[in-house]
Amino acid sequence: MSRTTSSLPDSIYRYLCSVSLREPEFLAELREVTRTHPRASMQLSPEEGQFIDADKANHWNFYERALKLVRRGGLIGVDNTLWYGKPADPGNHEPDTETIREVNRRLHADARAAISLVPIGDGLTLALKA
Repeated sequence: MSRTTSSLPDSIYRYLCSVSLREPEFLAELREVTRTHPRASMQLSPEEGQFIDADKANHWNFYERALKLVRRGGLIGVDNTLWYGKPADPGNHEPDTETIREVNRRLHADARAAISLVPIGDGLTLALKA
């Protein structure tokens, strides 16, 4: 199995830390202090994990693709799985809500991964590939 990783360009690293991850100020300060250290780096490894935060209609397609990419024991993060509580409202039939509801059903039934729903933001489901 490949252990190849790709270093992130500075602009993407800053985006992930400040926008996507909504990094707390104290962590941003720590990151700035340590960022010039020769052994400090943020790297991606497709075999270790994938993060899905895409258009809702393609969440399941991206999940299927991620399952092919990650190794056994790899982690897949699926964003927006609580979708501001809308999937729990049986009267809500908005297209994105229906899609997220179906993705959640499929994730729950998928024996290829163990899942855990983390109630942060608008929901993050972590799927550990079996």
